[in-house]
Amino acid sequence: MNTIELQQTLPEVFAGRDGIVSDIWHRQVAFQKEKSYLIEAASGTGKSSLCSFVYGYRQDYQGIIAFDGTNVRKLHVADWVELRKRSLSMLFQELRLFAELTAWENVKLKNNLTGFRDKKEIRRWFEELGIADKWDQPIGRMSFGQQQRVAFIRALCQPADFIFLDEPVSHLDDGNGRLMARILTEEAAKQGFGIVVTSIGKHLPLEYDAVMQLLGFSLLFFWASKKKVTKRKNAGFRFEAATKCFPSEAQELASLRQPALLFAGLLFSAFRLKTKAGENVVPKSVCGRCSGGRSWTLFRGPFVGVVPKFVRGRCSGVCS
Repeated sequence: MNTIELQQTLPEVFAGRDGIVSDIWHRQVAFQKEKSYLIEAASGTGKSSLCSFVYGYRQDYQGIIAFDGTNVRKLHVADWVELRKRSLSMLFQELRLFAELTAWENVKLKNNLTGFRDKKEIRRWFEELGIADKWDQPIGRMSFGQQQRVAFIRALCQPADFIFLDEPVSHLDDGNGRLMARILTEEAAKQGFGIVVTSIGKHLPLEYDAVMQLLGFSLLFFWASKKKVTKRKNAGFRFEAATKCFPSEAQELASLRQPALLFAGLLFSAFRLKTKAGENVVPKSVCGRCSGGRSWTLFRGPFVGVVPKFVRGRCSGVCS
């Protein structure tokens, strides 16, 4: 298999949404063998669904997914079995390891089906990734980061034309992430497989041929009634949707479609607040000088680690 094509593909759950902006959904996209791709996405935007669609686990999508021009909906069970043994490798976000089996037994199950690796090579990867002492330990007694490394090794125990890795380093430190990237790069050079990695922030450090945004939302103009927001009477103001792609947090705000939360888009510079005269202003309720910054805590709650950014302009409150 040389190409995986997505032709106007969209998860059915997103079918009723307006303003979807994506490099993947509702587009003509082709993943090529011997190339690497990073798909960046916010939580809940369909990255794990994409992996399940491609792997044949789910079919709740619109459009077409094709392998070398063949619609995957036409494939039979025997076709999928062969594809998963010889062409498609998957590291699932939830890993899908057997908790009662040891690390080696989990890897051995896959390798027995393919006969692709020898035990010495697998043990070397355990050592390189710092989990050699976990060889005979049940998966259920290992941390999630250790389990991720076991699942990564298992994913390499088969021939492949493409390997999909769904958030493969979400629980790993940078050092182990670099080790995993090196091993993956070496194997890709030997086999020539394509690499597709998904990420919600921290990603596998590879030299990607393309970086794609999975899902965003284009926001509609949000008009307010005429108010005295500056010293000029009836100046009025409006929120304008920014033209650039929104950060994942702003996308979540947009998807909720709640005016109070949309207002918090100021945190991400996703909106420009202007008077009708074209003058940039900052509402008093979010002005650092007027509120002492306290009002930001209202918006920070649902988004851990978000650093607020003020919209440039003068305050419409008492400090103006």
